[in-house]
Amino acid sequence: MFSVMLLSVTFLFSGSESAYLDRIDTLRDSKGLFLDRRSDPTTVSAAATGFGVLALAEGASRGLRNREDTLEIARVAFERTVNANPKKNRGWLSHFTDNEGNPKPYSEVSTIDTAIFYFGMLRAAQLLNAPELEAQFRLSLSQIDTQFVLRDGYFLHGFHWTNQGTQLLTAAGGSRSSFVEESLQFIPYTWSDSSEGAILYRLFDLPFQFQIRRTDYPLFVYAYPLCFYNDPIYETLLKEAIEAQISLYGYWGVTSTNGPQGYVILDRNVISPVLIGGIATKYPEYLEALKSLVIQVSAVSMHLPSGWIDNDDLTIDLASAYILFSKFSREAMAPHVAPVATEVEAFKPEEQTDTPKDAVAAKAE
Repeated sequence: MFSVMLLSVTFLFSGSESAYLDRIDTLRDSKGLFLDRRSDPTTVSAAATGFGVLALAEGASRGLRNREDTLEIARVAFERTVNANPKKNRGWLSHFTDNEGNPKPYSEVSTIDTAIFYFGMLRAAQLLNAPELEAQFRLSLSQIDTQFVLRDGYFLHGFHWTNQGTQLLTAAGGSRSSFVEESLQFIPYTWSDSSEGAILYRLFDLPFQFQIRRTDYPLFVYAYPLCFYNDPIYETLLKEAIEAQISLYGYWGVTSTNGPQGYVILDRNVISPVLIGGIATKYPEYLEALKSLVIQVSAVSMHLPSGWIDNDDLTIDLASAYILFSKFSREAMAPHVAPVATEVEAFKPEEQTDTPKDAVAAKAE
C-alpha cells in the first residue's frame, strides 16, 4: 500500500500548512533568534535563523502570516545577530551562539552558515517587498571581509579562535581570570566541490566552478542552494543524487539529520520525510520509489528499520523543507518564468572522488 502522504500533498490544505509554520515559529526564542534544535533552548544557529526567517516570509507571501509582524521578526533577528558578532570575525558569523547572539566557545566561525543567514534575510526582504530592509542587509553584507577567507578563488570553511582564556588559582585559594593572546586557526577545507558551498559565491557575486563533481553527498547539499535561487546545475545534481540513492537503496531521502543515537551523516537507515516532501513538490515522479515504505510525513527524520520518529525538531531541516515547498509551488504556478542560470558552469570536474572522512565531518559542523 502506498502510504506516503507527503508535504507536497498535505500542504494543499491551508490548515496543515499554517500548523507547520507555527511549528517553525515556536523554534524562535524569546530574543527573536532561531534555536538550533527544540531540545536545547540555549543554543542558536545562524543558519537556523536565516532559514527560519525566510520560511516565515514564505508563509507571509502565501497569506498565512502577517507581513508587518514578519518584517519585525526579520529585523530583530538580523540586528541581534549582527550586533553581537565580535569585530574580530570580520563580519563572518559563528555557527552557534547563545540567545543573545554571543558565539559559543566551541563554535567555529562558519562561512556557509553566514551565507545561509544573509541569503535567508535578503530573500525574506524581497518576498515581503521591503527595499529599505533589504538595503540594510546589503550594507552589512558589503562589510564582510571576503578576502580574509578566500584561497585561490575558493572560500575556506571558516576558522576557530583558541586560547580565549584560562582560570588561575591565587595563593589564597581564590580565582581570577587570566586571558592570553587569542590564536586564529583556519579550517583548511575549501568550498570547491559540488556542495552547498555554491551559495557563498552566488551571495557575493563571485564566479564559481567546482573542481570535484559528486552526487553521493547528503541530499540537503544539493537542495540548499535551490532554497534561495534557481540553478539548473544544482537541479541536475539533486536529481542525479536522488536517482543514485534509489539505485543503491531502493528508496531516497538519505541526508544528514538526527538518528536514534544522535546526529548521522548518510545513514541509509535514516531518512528525512520533510525534506522528501519539499523536494517532491518539484519532482513528484520520485515518490514512486517510496511506495513500499510507511512514512510519517511530518517527521524531520525517521529510522526505517525500527520506525523511530524524531521529536527533536531541527530548525534548518524543518524550515528548509518548507522553503522548498513554497518556492517550488510558486514556480509551478508561473511556468512561463524562466529559471535563472548560473553565471559559470563547472569545468572538467573529477567524477566521484573520495573525500577524507574529516572533510565530510567538517560539512556537518
